[in-house]
Amino acid sequence: MVALGITIDGVKVPLAIEEGSTENATLVTSLIVGLRDRGLDVTRPILAVLDGSRALARAVKDVFDYPVIARCQQHKIRNVRDRLPDKLRPVVERRMRQAYHAESALAAQAQLEALAGQLDKTHPGAAASLREGLEETLTMLRLGVPPTLARSLRSTNPIESMIEICREHAKTVEIQRRGVSWLPDLWGIDGSDRPVWRLEFQYRRAVLAEFNLSGVDETVASVQDLWRYGTEEWMSLRVRRKHSVRRRWPVDPLWEAIRAIQIKPTMTGVVRRRLEEANELKLLEGFQGYATSLAARRDHKDLGDAMDDFGTLVRSYLASRGRGFTEEVRRKQSRQLSVTALLESERHILTSDRGGE
Repeated sequence: MVALGITIDGVKVPLAIEEGSTENATLVTSLIVGLRDRGLDVTRPILAVLDGSRALARAVKDVFDYPVIARCQQHKIRNVRDRLPDKLRPVVERRMRQAYHAESALAAQAQLEALAGQLDKTHPGAAASLREGLEETLTMLRLGVPPTLARSLRSTNPIESMIEICREHAKTVEIQRRGVSWLPDLWGIDGSDRPVWRLEFQYRRAVLAEFNLSGVDETVASVQDLWRYGTEEWMSLRVRRKHSVRRRWPVDPLWEAIRAIQIKPTMTGVVRRRLEEANELKLLEGFQGYATSLAARRDHKDLGDAMDDFGTLVRSYLASRGRGFTEEVRRKQSRQLSVTALLESERHILTSDRGGE
């Protein structure tokens, strides 16, 4: 089970992981209560997108004061499809998707109820599945969520994407199960019982597009950049410390070795576009705050007049310290990494107890 938070800006933040089924009431309650105990404000209204588990819905309602429940539309479509013969599945799925994209929740509900009525005669199980939790599958329409944000919130797919992007394989277990005793020789080790792991990162087409990689050749050429992004910007393994801020825990030496792996001798310097844009947005937000405050102090109402004045002030300030604007820009450019740093809120941090205090 995974709890994933999505900020108002669309940033995905992994919140919790529990091993087990969402139908296990004890486990789901532990997961939700754990979020509260770690500081999540349960007194504020919250939108919870769930997979249809009754135990999970009950835990959310018990812990949060003002929860708004939304059912995953993709799970609902799968549940209905599973109760239909193959020839009807694409037709019913298409009509359900059309309803979920209707102009209003009332129009969508009317379309789905009409479909359930037609299924009643020949496939009552599918009709019952469609009606179960129907209103909760239309929560996004009732709330009037903008289409761009609704695309992420209509289903639990963001969680599934997060789970699939990185895989760890215990190769020593594979040797025992499959009897492939020749693998240690291939790896160049003595065949001892030391654990051997394989780490994989999966980048979907949408993510590769954000790196401006459009083909196999470009992707292969940038594989070292993608490895660096995965091991330095997206995920890290930290040694547990008493400090509550995990980002301040030291990086595990094992992970440092993983980061140092060289798949290709060079990097192409690709940058994930939306992260670069997010960093620029942070700079812009800070700039407009300072700029409007300075404009207020110097009584500027027009942006153009204010910018002309700011230019004069900046040049004078730098000259008083023996520097020029161009020189400062080049100095900042030389300090920037070839891959834009990921926002701290998106970092995924694993922990180990090695050397823990």
